[in-house]
Amino acid sequence: MTSYYEVFHKSVPLIEHSELLESIPRLIDDVDLLSLDAILGVVEIKRAMWDLDPESSPDPDGYPGSFFRCCWEIIAADNIWRERNDRRHGGPSMTVSNIFARIKHDVQDRNFVLQGMIRQLTDLLCCHQLGLNALPKKDYSMLEVIWYKPIWGWTKLNVEGCPLGNPGRAGAGGVLRDHRDSPVEALKKYLGVHSNYFAEFRVLLEGIMVAKYLNMNALWIESDLAAVVMAVQAHTIPWYACQDWISCQDFLASISWKITHCFREANAVADFLAGEAAKTGESSLNVSFPVHIISEIAHDADSGPRFRLMF
Repeated sequence: MTSYYEVFHKSVPLIEHSELLESIPRLIDDVDLLSLDAILGVVEIKRAMWDLDPESSPDPDGYPGSFFRCCWEIIAADNIWRERNDRRHGGPSMTVSNIFARIKHDVQDRNFVLQGMIRQLTDLLCCHQLGLNALPKKDYSMLEVIWYKPIWGWTKLNVEGCPLGNPGRAGAGGVLRDHRDSPVEALKKYLGVHSNYFAEFRVLLEGIMVAKYLNMNALWIESDLAAVVMAVQAHTIPWYACQDWISCQDFLASISWKITHCFREANAVADFLAGEAAKTGESSLNVSFPVHIISEIAHDADSGPRFRLMF
């Protein structure tokens, strides 16, 4: 037995057959290789920036897509292009955080006139982070928005459709939480190029089917797109969703359920999932949350307020 394993683990000399590599067809020519290795240009970077939803919830840095559009000339011409040239031609390079600090400094130096440019709370928060003095054009009131837990025995489904453009690359996101605000299931799905209305209806149906699979007995559905909520309540389902909606009816008839509208500020978790699906093109169940979304879930569990500007 010992000799068997000694032979089994004994090294065997390898014979290289490099001539076989010549038989592999070359599908990428030198021109293609140069284009793949090339540093991104301003046009490509701008296209990626414009693919961001300007009205979407900001990332952890606090800056929504509208900031990059508004300040594009400063960001691109004075900073990104300069850094690109420095790196390409062997000049001194900077870290991403230092580049962003320089952009922030340049934005402050331009002394923008932002009177009347503030349309929502994310705009106001963005201006405060940049150190800009900005006031809404009209008088406004601040509305406190709270995510409410379902009562015992119920499960709450928050849904969100997020196209990058309308229409554009669309993602759907949904999260099911119980009366303790514990996530039961989370889903994200890439839908291709569609409108916001289509994406919101698609994730509504996907969420209902997940609730059916999990044998939910009472379901509270919440969406921040009022048109979808009103369509369901008025039984005016769009033609492309009719077949799937009919297939859900036996399940919905067997449980207690309702659908209500919420403001986007109360839909942060589903909004993140939809945005991730739209950006990455990936679909999955049992989604794991990053740290800043776990804090959003905890904020919801504590009935913590968020705020919305009302003009």
